[in-house]
Amino acid sequence: MKYVVLFLLFGVTLSNLSSEWDKFKRDYNKHYASTAEENERQQIFFENVNRIRSYQQTHSGATFAVEINHLTDRRIEKLGGICRKPDYPEIVNKCEPNACNPFTTFDEIKKLKEKDENTMLTWIQVSTLWVVMNAIGKGFGDYKGGIYDEPTCPKTDGNHAMQVVGYGVEGEQWGEKGYIRMKR
Repeated sequence: MKYVVLFLLFGVTLSNLSSEWDKFKRDYNKHYASTAEENERQQIFFENVNRIRSYQQTHSGATFAVEINHLTDRRIEKLGGICRKPDYPEIVNKCEPNACNPFTTFDEIKKLKEKDENTMLTWIQVSTLWVVMNAIGKGFGDYKGGIYDEPTCPKTDGNHAMQVVGYGVEGEQWGEKGYIRMKR
C-alpha cells in the first residue's frame, strides 16, 4: 500500500512538472535544436524548479523572491560572459581565449577597497560604477524581486560584472524589469 501511494505521489509531481515545462516553453517561446537538447534542458528545468520550490518553502522570510523565468532551463554556470552573444565564435573542440572582441573598454579602472562606501558614493557621482560578484549564489538566476541578500554567496572569485545603476543584460523578463536590488 505504501508503494502505491508513493508511486501515485511521484506520478502527480512528475505530471505537474511536465505541465510547467510545457507552459514554460510556450511562455518563453522555447525551441530546441534536437530532442537530445530538449531532454537535457527539461532535466535542468526540473532541477531548477525543485530548487526554486525548496528555496520558497525554506526561506519564507527572505528579503528577495525567486520564480521560474526565461533562464530556468539553463545552468547558472553557463550564463554570462563579457562578449555579446553574436560575437561568440562557433563552438569547436578546443578553447580559444580572446576569440571575441569586447563590446566596451575602459579608460581607467580604479579598484575600490572592500566596503569603502564613502568612496563608492563619491565615484558614482562622476563615473560609471561596476561591481563584480559571484552570481552562483542561491536564487540569483531565478531572482524575481526584493532585496537580494544571500549570506552563503562567496565573497571572492567574482564571475559576474554589473553596473551599480543600469539596465541588465537579461532584459525586462528577469528580476524587477531587468534590475536587481542588492543589500549593501
